[in-house]
Amino acid sequence: MSERGTWKRFIVIDSNRRALYAGIFLRTSQQLGEALYFYAEQYDIGIDVTALKWMPLTGMIIYVVFYSVVSCFVSTIVAFYLIARNKGKTLEEIQQYLKGSRGKTNR
Repeated sequence: MSERGTWKRFIVIDSNRRALYAGIFLRTSQQLGEALYFYAEQYDIGIDVTALKWMPLTGMIIYVVFYSVVSCFVSTIVAFYLIARNKGKTLEEIQQYLKGSRGKTNR
């Protein structure tokens, strides 16, 4: 009774869709901010960017720190407290539990 993940489920399930939107927003805002900085630096559009020389490096450091350290820490906490315990259960029992049919398992 193994289930296969599909792209449709990635978009149809509300929590998956919200995570996708959050990832797209964060990555787009980072790329757009850096693109605007480099555009303003290369073309003289009337904005002085000499005080913003730190922006590209700082943006990349924040991105790396957030996605490596913070997401690993949060994932560990979520896995420890929120993911169902499955010791001694079969794969089918775990899948039924995750689907919401908790009445079929007696363990």
